Amino acid sequence: MDSGLNPTILIPASTMLSALGDDPERFLERLASPEPFSEIPDGAAPGEVLKKGRRIARDLGIEEEEESRELLLALALTAPLFERARSAGVDLSDIGFIFGATTAGTPEAAERIRENEASPVKRWRMMEIGRTAPLIARAFGIAGPVFTVSTACTAGAKAIAEGARLLARGRVKAIVAGGLDVLSPMTLAGFSALGARSPERAKPFRRDRAGLHLAEGGGFLLMTTEADKFPETRVRLRGFGESSDAHHICAPDPTGDGAKRAILEALGDLAPSDTGFALLHGTATEQNDAMEARVMAELLPGVPAASLKRAVGHQLAGAGAMNAAAACALLEKGGKLPNNFFAGERAFADERLPEAFLKSLTDSDAPRELVIPRILVSAFAFGGSNAALLFEKCL
Repeated sequence: MDSGLNPTILIPASTMLSALGDDPERFLERLASPEPFSEIPDGAAPGEVLKKGRRIARDLGIEEEEESRELLLALALTAPLFERARSAGVDLSDIGFIFGATTAGTPEAAERIRENEASPVKRWRMMEIGRTAPLIARAFGIAGPVFTVSTACTAGAKAIAEGARLLARGRVKAIVAGGLDVLSPMTLAGFSALGARSPERAKPFRRDRAGLHLAEGGGFLLMTTEADKFPETRVRLRGFGESSDAHHICAPDPTGDGAKRAILEALGDLAPSDTGFALLHGTATEQNDAMEARVMAELLPGVPAASLKRAVGHQLAGAGAMNAAAACALLEKGGKLPNNFFAGERAFADERLPEAFLKSLTDSDAPRELVIPRILVSAFAFGGSNAALLFEKCL
């Protein structure tokens, strides 16, 4: 049996952010609860996380005019990971940073344009997708490879895959990789024009699903091959897979062939039954959910599965990365699996989807524990971009 990636890629620490906050323990507790969420489903990250990022920016000497919502939230999530690497003795020249993003500073740019503030150059500079990663790297003194991945909703997951490649090639000894997106009026308008937005909370794999619910947030992982510097690490990246089927600019291939290739590559020589849980992309759009259900029924029948978007919305570039951070937290801390359905909601499951898949979806009426310590994370995006990550607990 394949023993996974060589060299072993450890995950000593991770951070995550959603409308539920940035505390992974509370996050997992809420997702395993049968109770519907009382928060207003606007998808925005809590204000205290933004304040935390602003304090970090001040301490690092980042000028106020450089600030964007994306930058401040990213600082709040990445600062603890860079500090963890530094305190473990990893030299700054051996640390890299890969950032998955799509919306960038478009909220601030739109505001500046509306108010006719600043010069045209400064207005448009805020919208540069590759702007935040080098700002953060310079602020922390990171000297390893730094770049941005922008592949829509797979960006965060692909950033993690890119980080794994750099580690495997010996380019770095540690890397912070993941993704984050913020709510932007331009993004909201774009998805509204596509008819893909739901006016209410997302309902993945339900027959009454009405589209995605946009939100902000994401996740980042500290990844390393330096086992001696992080002896207490309990989670590793076992495998990853990527594909691009180029089926359509904004619709998934209904056969799911590209998604299958990515998942099978991530699994390697493992049997599908050796996976303990699958964190699904599950956007609650008609076409994505149908495609993903077909793929899961064929490749991983019976493996417990859930989409988190009913609770936190769709974070676009941050979605796969937040699921990755959630997987790491669940493997490290254990506990009940997140539920796809609230109490009593299974009756609304879409009976058009494969029965084998519907049986695998978790719900709070019959809570499940993680039995096999491996979690598959999948992400799919416009243009036929597909990514899958497989995490497992270190024995």
